[in-house]
Amino acid sequence: MIRPLAEVSGKGAFITGGASGIGLGIADACARAGMRVVIADLRADHIETALASLEDRGEVHALELDVCDRDAFAAAVTRSRELVGNVHLLVGNAGMGIGGPITMTRFDDWDWGISVLIGGVVNGILSFLPHMLEHGEGGQIVSTASMAGLLPVSRTAIYSTAKAAVIGLSETIREELEGVLADRDALPNFQDISKDQIEITDDDKWKTYFLYGYGFAAKLGVEECPKTAALMRQIPGMTTAMFSILSPRKHILDHRGPYKGVLRYHLGLIVPREAERCRIRVGEDIRHWETGKSLIFDDTFNHEVWNDTGETRVVLFVDVLRPLPSPWSQINRLIVKAIGYSPFVLDAKRNQEAWEKRFLERRASPRGVEEPQRGSPSPTVS
Repeated sequence: MIRPLAEVSGKGAFITGGASGIGLGIADACARAGMRVVIADLRADHIETALASLEDRGEVHALELDVCDRDAFAAAVTRSRELVGNVHLLVGNAGMGIGGPITMTRFDDWDWGISVLIGGVVNGILSFLPHMLEHGEGGQIVSTASMAGLLPVSRTAIYSTAKAAVIGLSETIREELEGVLADRDALPNFQDISKDQIEITDDDKWKTYFLYGYGFAAKLGVEECPKTAALMRQIPGMTTAMFSILSPRKHILDHRGPYKGVLRYHLGLIVPREAERCRIRVGEDIRHWETGKSLIFDDTFNHEVWNDTGETRVVLFVDVLRPLPSPWSQINRLIVKAIGYSPFVLDAKRNQEAWEKRFLERRASPRGVEEPQRGSPSPTVS
């Protein structure tokens, strides 16, 4: 299972909105516990006052940061690592009070409120999560919500909406990332499931986590990621869905798919900061992934993948039936259904089921629980 922080002394902490209020209190507690702290805040005067109040608490640094600025957040990750080394605790606390009757709110009010209260939390998670997963030393992601997210009251439409979103985000991340990435070393290599992939990858740097594959459901994946699986079932013509996890310095050799009846879709989930160095070539066209952005291509064209960064890349990998006019669409559907009964797919199904059995046995063993190989950040909400 996931390994949250059991010992915090000497660990790195990054706290947004850390120069006043709740954030300053968290920074004080972290510093008193021996953590190496970076506080981030928008206001320089608040930072100056906070540093003075924390002067005798231990190692505390500060950065000016607008949590709505994604480029600035990426730079903050780099600077924090220079200041305190690996960051193990991320606290998304930055926010503001915003209220008033719904009849008086404008689009600008909503844009501002949502961009700070939920956008700032998302920007922090997507900026720091690749680093926290990569160092593998365990960690925690804490997002400050509010009772308003659970029990909204009048005149707080923007604030309550954003805080409810923070709660939903944290709970979803906890449920699904815990199950998939807590013990990444135990995840199957692609060639362990699909034996023919050995021609393009022969190491342990391309991991997969299947949800669906040509007519069969990966029982463990569907159970561990129910929300994602439910979304996949709503995609018309979905044939395959999985998480594709590419380790640093991984090169997938040039290859092509065997059948033009499906199209491939990638959704960037965790993308290295040096995005241009993590790229895919399809034919003569080279693209890179972006967090939250989509790529769709015909995999029967020769394609090749490089992750030349020191960070992990994770995409949601989905194959869908190619849109065709009648009667070709019906013929294509029958062909794809027949592929699901081919030795190639049935062998992959058996390999997936065998891996699931081994994984569950590993999880159930006392040694596997008490001495995990790797740790990954555990999201919580406060």
